[in-house]
Amino acid sequence: MPEMPGCRSCSASRARCQTMNGKDKNIRKNPNKSRAIYFFNIIFMCLLTLASIGVTAYLFMHSRQVSQELQRTANEVTALETERKSLYTAEQLQAQVENAGKKSAAEERTQLLNQIQTTLESGGSTTALLRQLYQDELVLLSSGKYSFYPILNSLRKNTYKSSDYQLDSAGRLEYLGSESQRVIQGIDVSEETGAIDWELVQNDGISFAMIRIGTRHVEPVSAELLSAAADAAAENEGDTSGSGQETDAIEAAAAAGEDSTGENTAAESAADTGSEAASDTTENAEETNVSDPAAAETEGTEGSEGEELPESILAEVETGDLLEDASFKTYMDDAITSGMEVGAYFELAAMTSMQAQEEAQFAAQLLEPYKSNLTYPVAVVLKVPEKDSPLAMLSSANWTTNTIAFVSQLQQEGYKVIVCGDLSMFVTLTDLSRLEPYEKWYAGYDLNVYFPYAFRMWQYSVNGKVQGIEGDVHLDAVLEG
Repeated sequence: MPEMPGCRSCSASRARCQTMNGKDKNIRKNPNKSRAIYFFNIIFMCLLTLASIGVTAYLFMHSRQVSQELQRTANEVTALETERKSLYTAEQLQAQVENAGKKSAAEERTQLLNQIQTTLESGGSTTALLRQLYQDELVLLSSGKYSFYPILNSLRKNTYKSSDYQLDSAGRLEYLGSESQRVIQGIDVSEETGAIDWELVQNDGISFAMIRIGTRHVEPVSAELLSAAADAAAENEGDTSGSGQETDAIEAAAAAGEDSTGENTAAESAADTGSEAASDTTENAEETNVSDPAAAETEGTEGSEGEELPESILAEVETGDLLEDASFKTYMDDAITSGMEVGAYFELAAMTSMQAQEEAQFAAQLLEPYKSNLTYPVAVVLKVPEKDSPLAMLSSANWTTNTIAFVSQLQQEGYKVIVCGDLSMFVTLTDLSRLEPYEKWYAGYDLNVYFPYAFRMWQYSVNGKVQGIEGDVHLDAVLEG
């Protein structure tokens, strides 16, 4: 039977349907593969997007950096073009340096002249001005001439500032600085002080007293003998200039009172002045002083010990008697009874180290009854001698050797000892490097402390007023802290 036309169409449709049904079956059979392809496409597009962003950011930053470099280069070029007149040849640069040096020297000269003019117009002394200008040296005035002594950096220095101290209404030293420091008030007395009411003295704020033991009597000598001694000293040194140097040192020390800054001579300041006190506690004194006399001698002998004067010279010098201060025992008995803390001092007047030992033994004998009552040390006072005194024959090495001999002897006797002097004595007539192991008592009456080296006790006035004493008295202070 022949096929009908409609049947062909149906057959084709059935075939397509069968094909589609087959594909649907395949799709239904692999759903995971389809999802994997989908996710892969998404990840690939994300990575491609991130890469594009990264490249864009890099290009942006690089472009910005290049732009900045170009701008910097342009600025440098502009600066060079603007300041091309500042570019010099080697010759031009050398000329510029020379001109700058001349200008600086002229400015320094003007500044110096202005400083001199201002100081002098304000009433300042020439000595004060020189001390401002020469801060690495000590300046002393003697008979209209100035002497300069280098400050020894190897020695201990004090830290006292003039702005830290002033005198109160009673003329007593007081500390104004920011550090923790205590000022202990004291006096030093001799037979010239007169009668003393020790209870009134204590009630007036005085905590300790340094009492004079005595000294050695010395007779004046002739100018001829002094000259012979100077020649002998120069001969020993093997240099004829030595005589003049020692003479200048004596004159510088003796004439220090002419210094308009207010420094007095050691002969004046220490005449009745007490010893250079150490501390008010034996512990501090023991820490500072050398307990072994031999060690003291060894530690203090960096400089020359100096030869003693020839026997021919010493034979013509009348050896003076050792003198006890007329008020020593009375002052010691009364002061101790009243509860006052005490120390003592002896004025050194030895021509030789042997005489210095004799003076120390003499002092020890007088101190023996009071040894357990001494709460302050025993001081050896160094005074600048008068020009006609046999002590004027001594060199600084002799003075230093005699001082060490005195200190060593007293230390052997069991006493704590310190050294007293003023600026002139310490600088011109002692070798401070050899005296470094010992504490020092400085006599100076200018609150602008010019003495640069370490000291513990300070005699700051020779005309103080204290209840219980008529007339002037020397005022001292121990600086603690």
